[in-house]
Amino acid sequence: MPGIYNRESLFQKNIVDGRAEFDMGSIDFPELLNDRDYLWTTVKTYEQARPDLISQRLYGTADLWWFIMWLNGLSDPWHHLMPHVALKYIAIEKIDNAFKYLRIRKRG
Repeated sequence: MPGIYNRESLFQKNIVDGRAEFDMGSIDFPELLNDRDYLWTTVKTYEQARPDLISQRLYGTADLWWFIMWLNGLSDPWHHLMPHVALKYIAIEKIDNAFKYLRIRKRG
């Protein structure tokens, strides 16, 4: 069965358990980020185990919940996203630039 460890590319859709998914394990753009790029926030009580609510607050969309989890090295929102836990995030413009860079690098 396909899984994150045998997937080829972030931009390649694979069918996993009947759903089309992207390979999030291959994201890597350290040359685009440094310690000055990170901003910090804490999980609010109402956001416990809800990365979608954190994404909505930080980015104005719930769609980037996975990016917050990835950036912080988290995999289990039920145990990792507790009130007052510190999370790093980056400005949405940096996310857009990083994905543009990855698409160009993929083609190149």
